[in-house]
Amino acid sequence: PILQQKVQNQDDVQVSIEAARESMTLLKNDNATLPLTAESVKKILVLGPTSNNLGHLSGGWTIQWQGATADLWHGDINDEQFYKKGITILEGIQNSAPKDIEVDHILGFDIHGNEQDMDWIIERIQDYDAFVVCIGEHVYSELPGNIHDLTLPQGQIENIDKLAKAAGDTPIVTVLLEGRPRTLNSIQSNSNAILQAYLPGPWGGQAIGEVLFGKTNPSGRLPYTYPKYAGDMNMNYWRPACDLFDPLYEFGHGLSYSNFEYGNITVDGQLNDASENVQMLVVGEKEKAVLVNVTNTSPVDGKETVLMYIQQPFRTVTPPAKLLKGFQKVFIPAGETVNVRFSVNADMFRYTGLDNIPQGTIDNGPAKVLIGSQVFDFEVVDPSTE
Repeated sequence: PILQQKVQNQDDVQVSIEAARESMTLLKNDNATLPLTAESVKKILVLGPTSNNLGHLSGGWTIQWQGATADLWHGDINDEQFYKKGITILEGIQNSAPKDIEVDHILGFDIHGNEQDMDWIIERIQDYDAFVVCIGEHVYSELPGNIHDLTLPQGQIENIDKLAKAAGDTPIVTVLLEGRPRTLNSIQSNSNAILQAYLPGPWGGQAIGEVLFGKTNPSGRLPYTYPKYAGDMNMNYWRPACDLFDPLYEFGHGLSYSNFEYGNITVDGQLNDASENVQMLVVGEKEKAVLVNVTNTSPVDGKETVLMYIQQPFRTVTPPAKLLKGFQKVFIPAGETVNVRFSVNADMFRYTGLDNIPQGTIDNGPAKVLIGSQVFDFEVVDPSTE
């Protein structure tokens, strides 16, 4: 009883909701489909197997090994048997939708893609101004979660195909619940907007609803490269620069309802000048201060996740295209500019090679710092090798 009183107290709930808000990653938003507003829609239909299920929000190792939802490992389970508290996606949408927007719900198809109510939906397709389709993968952990194909269940893909064909120009917003990137195939082209919600926990539905209606401005970034095809499992952003690279969404991708512009990078107060006076990054010397201005050019307050990469085009062994060496999430009010500071030093360019290349090797030569669309050129120097 004492433990039950401590678990999911109000402070814990707020931390859980805030973590979900910060992680929401908007992958696609054609023609500003999101946020949904009372001006753009009057009636929406929420459907899909993860739309009203707390177990799918939480994933495996929740309540028990394979999660709190029905599957072949432990039979039928009622969510209420496990969860006393939580907010499903449907409930989060109902909580966040303006009072003038009517919200309907029907399952449509189950997590395996088996059709249940799609004919009912198609018959009433003209009744709705937008569709929110909540899909994803079955909860799992460890060995039972192993799969041989990254593609989402074919039935989920086919049911969204069917919906899109009937919906015509009516927008489709797809919400993904998944613990790994599952290839989307035609879901990508059939969706006007795609929100990657990951596995946000039993309170994650509130954060999802807030993002869909603009009460929370999404600021999450992908922590992996999202593959376009099932065979792209080894596609990483730090690939060798010469490798072919055609992902669906690159590592670090994430959209916002705000627009941000990056100003010139300065290092120790100096602007970039690749033609002359190139700054030196010398092994053993102090780090250099990297500053970049980020401006919110939109009328919407927002958070921007600023990523700093390094790049060394020429090395003894084939270099990676780039490596992430710093990131900061900063709040920027509409129309304002903030200065974001990082540090860079020569040790960031150390690497471990093969055969007779010792651990912690640094190659002398040109290098770059990349932040947004901005670039700063350096010369890396190790005096011990000269």
